[in-house]
Amino acid sequence: MNKKALVVTSSTIYFLGLNTLLNGLDYYDHTDIDVYVVYGNTMLPYLEYCKDKFSFPLYSVSIADYGDMDSRSVIRGVPEIPYGTFDENANACWAKYNFMLNVLSKQYEVICLIDADCMLLNNINQYFDEALKTGKIICPLNPRAGNAKIDFYSRYNNNKKELHAACHGHVVENFPVFYDPQKHNDVNQYVWDNRDKEVPNDPDVFNAALFELKKDNEIVYLSGDTWLGDFLTNIRYDEANFDGKFGITNYKQERMNVWHSRFWRRDANVSLIRYMEDNKQNKDIISHNVMLGEKAVRFFNNHKVTFNDIVTMCGGAYEYYAREWV
Repeated sequence: MNKKALVVTSSTIYFLGLNTLLNGLDYYDHTDIDVYVVYGNTMLPYLEYCKDKFSFPLYSVSIADYGDMDSRSVIRGVPEIPYGTFDENANACWAKYNFMLNVLSKQYEVICLIDADCMLLNNINQYFDEALKTGKIICPLNPRAGNAKIDFYSRYNNNKKELHAACHGHVVENFPVFYDPQKHNDVNQYVWDNRDKEVPNDPDVFNAALFELKKDNEIVYLSGDTWLGDFLTNIRYDEANFDGKFGITNYKQERMNVWHSRFWRRDANVSLIRYMEDNKQNKDIISHNVMLGEKAVRFFNNHKVTFNDIVTMCGGAYEYYAREWV
């Protein structure tokens, strides 16, 4: 077993992002990381298909075991209760903290939490190693939150829900985040204890945990300019080649490590294009970024597990989401 684990959550509506991420992990040679997917609802057929396709171990963790759902809700990925009586995405987001709290914190020395809408664009092994060596929490600083910590006390008023609300939209510490799950298991405990079963807002509560548990001096920030890349309407990104590998650079010509955006969701791209019509001064930038994002999605999904594989082997809801890319 490896010392390092990467944990990602996914529901069916995120599986194209997940497939992009898993292909990216393989493409950038992550061979010594155990990858866990905390899944909900109908994800299991896809995960069963993928489990031996990549160069890293891939494990599936059901929300039926670590979330707030009754175990009868998932049998071979088929729900026994009508969809909509629970928030599958929220359950998966919270379940990963319960899983880390009770399982992974006892097995691994360093963990990376990453979202399924994070497109990986580089090898990230060194950040596992840095978190392991220093014991620090390593994560991107959200540019939208500015370069200074938000003064949460101004909105706190001894009410944790107000603290979580204050974090919402001002998430300073963003994902992916690397940390020692044993040393910082109190963060996992806080997030699990303060979960909102109906809302997948775990980044807000994760930020609140760092604030409440006085972890300020335990955080090492990564540049949001190379780890988030969400300024799609006014900053141009470009394709680049790094030692023969596909990559993307930002407006400073810096290599992107992660592009945290949902280019695999056509509705999100349509929204950007609609925005473009109202902001004609940035029309060329938005159009360029959307085309580059879609190109990157196609690139990674032609690596190991392809769109055609998903449609042919998995069918069902997967075909609905993947068909338009085939």
